[in-house]
Amino acid sequence: MKAKYNIIFAALLLLGGCNDNEVFEKEQYKHVFSFISDADHVTKKMFNLSDTLRTGYISLSMGGSNATDRDVTIKIVKAPDVLSQYNLSQYEFAVHKYAKMLPSANYDLSTLTCVIKAGEAKGVIPFTVHPEGLSPDSVYYLPLKIDSYDNYEVNVTRNYLLYQVQIKNSWASGTVNGTSYTMAALRYENGSTIPLSVPGTKALYPISANTVRTMAGNENFDGKIANLDLYAIYLDIADDGKITIRPYKDITIEQIDGDTDYPNKYVLEKTDYYTYHNFLLHYKYKVGSNWYEIKEELRAQELKNKL
Repeated sequence: MKAKYNIIFAALLLLGGCNDNEVFEKEQYKHVFSFISDADHVTKKMFNLSDTLRTGYISLSMGGSNATDRDVTIKIVKAPDVLSQYNLSQYEFAVHKYAKMLPSANYDLSTLTCVIKAGEAKGVIPFTVHPEGLSPDSVYYLPLKIDSYDNYEVNVTRNYLLYQVQIKNSWASGTVNGTSYTMAALRYENGSTIPLSVPGTKALYPISANTVRTMAGNENFDGKIANLDLYAIYLDIADDGKITIRPYKDITIEQIDGDTDYPNKYVLEKTDYYTYHNFLLHYKYKVGSNWYEIKEELRAQELKNKL
């Protein structure tokens, strides 16, 4: 009797194993497609403000061990609701931190249809980005989601995408913290001939192909728009490295030229081992009734694939 039960138990195990193999094979060979993105559904692309051709790619991939034998046509739609849900989940009621919808003036997306051809594992939709005018202080997303398709199966957990457009130029990248430069400055207050040494670090942000933004002297930004409006300055860099200093908004500032040590010039300095971005600036600005004269060097090592 015991032998009989052993035979039945063995048969059940064999049957269960066959079922498991069948399920495994179905899962292994099942064709499921989705957006290609990071784990948080975000794809990031940095666009150089100096480039004339800026192309982004929205990519989808097809899973499955075997090649497909049919095309799949996937219809995509813009999805502001996806961005709204993302902002709420990330920042709740801190609305000032919310990412923004990429303005329609900053890209050309001629089609929202992607075709993954039979036998291929990937499909792309190219589009053109116009990054001029985007603020380095904001995060911009083009939110998309899959609306319909005619073959196979969509991965319901990867059916939406947040395409982030970032900006950079030759001196700075438009990430949240900008690009950090080492600062060595001398500050003279109200006409004094005795300077105060002001060391530290300073962030530069890309504005256009030939313009960066930073803070005057050692004024603090810390993400406060009021401080930015009061103390931020633009540096316009000419082809020969000559710099024009001008106000960002409300600051009273005067450029001082003719100083051979601080000639208001940008130099790309190359040594045997490293390359450095180097700004030598001379200006004065007003805070309340006080004037501060600044002689300033900003220096950053050039890192490949960063600037």
